[in-house]
Amino acid sequence: MEGEREPTLKGRHVEVTECETRAADLAMLRVTEARCSEGRRVMRDWQRSRSCAPPAGASRHGCAVGSYRCASIAIRGGVAVSCFRPGQAVAFRARR
Repeated sequence: MEGEREPTLKGRHVEVTECETRAADLAMLRVTEARCSEGRRVMRDWQRSRSCAPPAGASRHGCAVGSYRCASIAIRGGVAVSCFRPGQAVAFRARR
């Protein structure tokens, strides 16, 4: 679109990719400076981790998935999740 700019970090182009989730209960996978396979791995590991399940009634929660730190926020119909480590990020929505 006119007026939109490519994402940059300190003047360097940043690669942001939309990926297929390959899971019925996970949606809108987006990776930054990472491969889709890495994003799917982080997403799968987040889903399987008991420590990443938000406590009942919590609107926000955080956990670790390998070298990624994840933050989740309750949204209508599920959870929005953002996982990051230096130089890379993975974001997705989970239906819970």
